[in-house]
Amino acid sequence: MDDADIPTAIQSVLGGCMINSGQFCMASTRVFVQEGIYDAFVQALAGAAPTLKVGDPFAEDTFNGPLNSRVHMDKVLGYIKSGKD
Repeated sequence: MDDADIPTAIQSVLGGCMINSGQFCMASTRVFVQEGIYDAFVQALAGAAPTLKVGDPFAEDTFNGPLNSRVHMDKVLGYIKSGKD
């Protein structure tokens, strides 16, 4: 909504869709954003996503560990391609 706390919303969105490398049945797949804050929200999300560390799942500063299989990796890469297209 227009009065949203965007930084808090971004953290919630990132957690909802990327926690556990997005490999669980409750992963968020859609975000509804009111038109008045859409551009600011997208800009903030695009800026925050690359800051999430992908790496050793046992390291304290890692947000996402590896995907669980080649099949799952190919599926995720397909989603990325679809989003870019």
